Formats: sequence, C-alpha cells, structure tokens
Amino acid sequence: MQEMVLIKGPNNSLHPATEEDAQKLSKFKIGRGVRLKATQMSEHNTKFHRKLLALFQLGFDRFSEQLDTGMEYKGRLIKASFNTFRKQLTIQAGHYDPVFNLDGTFELEACSLSYAKATDEQKAQIYSDVIQASLDHVFEAGMAEDELRGLVDKFLAFDN
Repeated sequence: MQEMVLIKGPNNSLHPATEEDAQKLSKFKIGRGVRLKATQMSEHNTKFHRKLLALFQLGFDRFSEQLDTGMEYKGRLIKASFNTFRKQLTIQAGHYDPVFNLDGTFELEACSLSYAKATDEQKAQIYSDVIQASLDHVFEAGMAEDELRGLVDKFLAFDN
C-alpha cells in the first residue's frame, strides 16, 4: 500500500505535495481507479510536512553529490535512495524503534513521523532533531543551524 500526501486543487483535483509523492503517484496507470483511505491534514500539518521533506531533500541532494556513482554490488549499480536516506536520517535524529530480524539480531527502524497526532512542540522537536542529525551527518562541520534553516526556507520559496 502506498502512502502519500496529496493537496486538493481546483475542480476536485489532487496534486502530490512533494517530488517523492509525485514519484509514487506516477506508478499508477492513467485511467485506472484507485481506492483511497484519506485523512485530511490541517494546513499547519501540510506546511510542516513540506518543510520537513524539504530538509530531507536538501540533505539527500548534498549526500548524493558526495557518492561514487560508479560502484556496483554483484554486478548491479548501487543507487542513492531518497526513502532509505530519509529513514536513516530519522534514525540518526533519534526517532526509531529497535526491532528483531529473522536471525535474532536487531536493527533500528525509523519511526513514522506522525504530524497529525503531534503537538506543535513535538513537531518543533522532530524538526530540530532532524536539523541536528543533518548537521552532524550530512552537511559540512562549518554550517550553522540557522544557515541550514535558511536554506530550507529558500528551498520552499522556490517550490511555491
């Protein structure tokens, strides 16, 4: 089952909120019916969702720039994955659950960042945690938190 955020437009049309949502939506065949179970997000939740995903996208872009794109594993080209990056950065930000693997070992699984149920304080904490994880693991050591927050705001301004 796919989960994505869609924004209602004119004439009852639905548009993907982010590039990741657009990629998911593009996998559906044109003209085919799609069964949806919808939960309406408040405008505040939609803005928070876009801001957090903009932060993930900026981090992913920076991360991807630094990769050796010619690497292979068992004859298959290794690719950067936005979804994997987002999950790993969420774990680095401290939002994870430890889960068992089939072999009895455990790993960390990224928590779903549920904006609808989060208070404004919890949303601010999630965002701050991801900012800090981005600074610690993705962006150069000289970048300040307010500089990264400014980049996200500029990114969102271009997206509108």
